[in-house]
Amino acid sequence: AWSVSVSVWAKQLHVEVPAAGASFAYNPPLFQPQHLTPFWHDLVALQQGEQRTVSVLHIGDSHIQADYFTHPVRLTLQAKFGNAGRGLITPLRAAGSNEAFNIKTSTTGSWQTQRATQSVGNAFRSPVGVSGLSLGTMQLGASLMVNSCRDCGTQYPIRELQFWFYPSPQSFAWQIRDESGAELVTISGQGDGDPAHIMQQVKQVLPSAQTQLSLHTAMTNGDEAQNLSVLYGLNVLSGQPGVLYHSVGLNGASLQDWLNAELLEQQVADLNVDLIVVSLGTNEAQVDADKFDTVRYTRQLHALVSLLQRASQNAPVLLITPPNSYRHKRANATLTQVVRAQVAYAQQYGIGLWDMYALTHRPEQLAYWLQRWMRPDGVHFTPEGYVQQANYFMAALMQGYHNYEQQMASTVELPPLNLHEVLP
Repeated sequence: AWSVSVSVWAKQLHVEVPAAGASFAYNPPLFQPQHLTPFWHDLVALQQGEQRTVSVLHIGDSHIQADYFTHPVRLTLQAKFGNAGRGLITPLRAAGSNEAFNIKTSTTGSWQTQRATQSVGNAFRSPVGVSGLSLGTMQLGASLMVNSCRDCGTQYPIRELQFWFYPSPQSFAWQIRDESGAELVTISGQGDGDPAHIMQQVKQVLPSAQTQLSLHTAMTNGDEAQNLSVLYGLNVLSGQPGVLYHSVGLNGASLQDWLNAELLEQQVADLNVDLIVVSLGTNEAQVDADKFDTVRYTRQLHALVSLLQRASQNAPVLLITPPNSYRHKRANATLTQVVRAQVAYAQQYGIGLWDMYALTHRPEQLAYWLQRWMRPDGVHFTPEGYVQQANYFMAALMQGYHNYEQQMASTVELPPLNLHEVLP
């Protein structure tokens, strides 16, 4: 039924569906992989036990939000280099949106949310950070439940918890409970009372590893002045050495939306990331080609890359161009301009790039993907389609790593020269 409906829709798009068995298996390599040398070095150090964690932050839009693309990437890296945990968890279900398919979150009580993609007219106005989401409540006993692994193909025990919240004299405490409801630890939410401090970070080692836990608003010492809690982000770690692959995406997100995330820079700094991956561009392309402003787009791209590198102490950046897609039932011509702007920027500033657009830029390639792995909207992909993209990406990423390994292996260290042996 699925293939029939897609084929019918393809005819409406004026594209020719390729014959059965057709294959377009070209895999674009990494562009300027030498920019990722510090990341390759960190992975080698991790394998040799010289480094405990290698952390990747992948920021994107709806192609990233459900984690279908990033989940196979995370699994592959962790299978080879170790599993340091699930990483950032964004409870988008509380905001009435879809969240990563392989986690589960739920809330009790009354919560309000603010997303980076929402206008300032939202009733609950709060700064947002690296998750692109903040949650607030004025209810004592309200809770947020987090399960770090639901049909995820591996285990993600929570041994360490990192989260960010709004500290004020009126803030509830945060009580962390295990799956049975037993209290693990209670953390004050009041901060130091300085109104300039709008965010506080907490890192907490738990008494034992958990797969599911919950955060509850609690009153300390009967202080009735406590009447609110705001959560800015949540990061879960296994406590073991390995790779953390943080994946944060928002439906409809653009470069400007992430630039509007007021707490992004500080939270990225707190994550100590070693590689930044940026997958954006689809939403900026939802205009006619003659209305796309390349100069403005490039300025926004430079602003976001600069912010992320500043926060991460100049970690390498890898751009992933958006996949080709349809607009008004035809291939979206504006995407070509977006991709050209990204490639030109990568060339100018010497950063890494993987050209996903090259997988689908020709009409017959796009039709091939449409028939097999695209959703009827002509923009998004099925879970199987995102896995296919992830396979191509990981092949290119790991080829870059293996090339680095070979380069290091071929570097011969000569012994120091003894001048007394060679001079008369």
